[in-house]
Amino acid sequence: MSSNSINDEIIRLQNIGKVFDGYIIKTLRQMSNSIFLIRSFLGSLVSLWSSRYPRSILNITGLDPLVGSIVFFMLFMHMIILGTFSILTWYNLRSTRQNRQINHLQQQVNRMMLTEFALAFLTTLPNFVYNIYLQITQSMIKSQLRLAQESCLYIIVSRPYRRNIRTALCFRKQNQVTSHETQLQRGTTIQTFGNTTTRL
Repeated sequence: MSSNSINDEIIRLQNIGKVFDGYIIKTLRQMSNSIFLIRSFLGSLVSLWSSRYPRSILNITGLDPLVGSIVFFMLFMHMIILGTFSILTWYNLRSTRQNRQINHLQQQVNRMMLTEFALAFLTTLPNFVYNIYLQITQSMIKSQLRLAQESCLYIIVSRPYRRNIRTALCFRKQNQVTSHETQLQRGTTIQTFGNTTTRL
């Protein structure tokens, strides 16, 4: 596993721990917004794994479970799950409405759900389009120019490229530690990390 995927898994496990904390503490368990956050988390987790599970199967076995149904799984399935959890939360808040304060809370939750749904849709759309494009052009013989264009486009939309552009535009100095190995005359190798030098 790469370090990015390991970091993503650690973040997911931390989120799972936070959900259990919210359920164990009685006062948090009785609050409607806590219930919303738990349902929202579960909906997001199901959404995430519905797009991640087929890729894992493909990487492990080499068989693609999405052949023929990629549109259903990659767009509709996790959007339906997220939408269902949002609607259930909205109905739960509406049924427990007692006074004006809960009505205000309901408006806030509605805004949060719409924002979360829109954000989930907008962030998964490029990945969805890229996967559709890969499935459509998988059997095509591509020229070197087309492969270079696809690689360039993939690099431009990747997260490290956007981060480097943001750093360059904001004129922030980026902290990078680089490793350099230098061969000396007697066959000794030294390795330099920033200001630290070690002999190998």
